[in-house]
Amino acid sequence: MGVTNRLVYDPTDANSIAASSTVGAYILAGDDGSPIGSTSNALDVNIGAVSDLDIRDLVYTQDSVTAHQGGTWTIDSITNDVNVTQGTSPWVIGDGGGSITVDASQLDIDDLNATDDAVAAWLSDGSGNAIGSTGGSLDVNVTNDIDVDDGIANTAIENTATAVSTSAVNVVSSALSSRKYIAFANEGNKALFVGKTGVTTANGFPLYPGMQQSWRIGPSVAVQAIGGNGASSEDLRVMELS
Repeated sequence: MGVTNRLVYDPTDANSIAASSTVGAYILAGDDGSPIGSTSNALDVNIGAVSDLDIRDLVYTQDSVTAHQGGTWTIDSITNDVNVTQGTSPWVIGDGGGSITVDASQLDIDDLNATDDAVAAWLSDGSGNAIGSTGGSLDVNVTNDIDVDDGIANTAIENTATAVSTSAVNVVSSALSSRKYIAFANEGNKALFVGKTGVTTANGFPLYPGMQQSWRIGPSVAVQAIGGNGASSEDLRVMELS
């Protein structure tokens, strides 16, 4: 058996390679007998078709993986953040038409503001009609059964002159229907006192000569008046509004 002691050979000559004592200067690729080369001190490796390529022990602080996905990506079982750096602007996310569909039972979007953000959505009423807006304000249809201002007396008015002496009397014989306000003016020269049925000079609200007073009192409340000492048919003017 011959012994070879040559480490130099012609890489284009298979016989020369076989006859040399190569210990790693060139390594044959395989069946075709071509040598495996290197680029920038790195071994050139051709990875053939594989069904599953497993690269382990990548660390996000040290390693970088650049990938191109031609079809649909499925990212699953993520327990930490995925950081994405935008290289170009704008981004197009979705099916190529600039849209994206998210399947979620509850989607929470925080920190929207009217100046910078817009959310396109249809709000519907009970009949399914879209609710719109005019000039940045919500369009509201006020139905006929809503009383816009309960405080306005816009139905009727009634004036009464009641003579008040030293016995309590009703300020009006019958209250104005749906009365909202009642006003008093003491046109006599004696003090008068108004209040509930059976009012007295000791517990009634005083109306001194020339004094006026108004209250918001409904028609179901009876109001009486009584005159102080020396009162005789004092002139009490009453106005009711409904």
